[in-house]
Amino acid sequence: MAEEDFRVEVKRESVAALNGAMQRFQRDLGASNREALHTGKRHVLRSLAAGTRTAKKYRDFRDTGETSRSGLNKKFIVRTKYATPKRKGKALRRSWQGPWRDQVIWAKNVRELKRRRAVVIAMRGLASESWNALGSRGRVRVKGFDQASRFKRIMKKAARRWVIYRQQMSGDHPYVQLSNHLRYITEALINGNYAVDEAIRKAANAMTGQIDREIGKLTLEAGF
Repeated sequence: MAEEDFRVEVKRESVAALNGAMQRFQRDLGASNREALHTGKRHVLRSLAAGTRTAKKYRDFRDTGETSRSGLNKKFIVRTKYATPKRKGKALRRSWQGPWRDQVIWAKNVRELKRRRAVVIAMRGLASESWNALGSRGRVRVKGFDQASRFKRIMKKAARRWVIYRQQMSGDHPYVQLSNHLRYITEALINGNYAVDEAIRKAANAMTGQIDREIGKLTLEAGF
């Protein structure tokens, strides 16, 4: 899906439901407008993260059936944009923007192949977790991420680079602005153009459930 072709579709009913949930949050729980806005924001972000695909662990590869002269290694072809190890810094990052290509990798078996950096998708989960970075001052939970810790640090840094989070809680018109500029974020959204609408609707339902649970706790504490 091209970025210029992406149009967010949000229904008025979904926005009204979220606004209603935030108003009820203030009224029934005695919360401030700031607290209600923060809570609504967190629910929307969680819904967006849940509605964003996580890539598979490994890039596509195939066994050519060829072996090395020694017979110890097999020849695999990996479909990747990953640069050769000699490229570093800006040259390495630029290579990721190029076309997909077949890269030859020699390995003893598939198990060894899956340990190679060119095969492992080290940043898997970045699209989903980028939403959490928006609302958590750059802290990324790295949900489901099982690669080396050094890749976690890189992913956190990348999430902060591609997202923008602004808010104004004072004055007559408080707002929260959430912007995600990750290059493939639109392709990662499970529900496409309607992903934001679905996230807002689910956030309203989740916030309503939270309010009901909090009221239930207060009722039990009061002994009613």
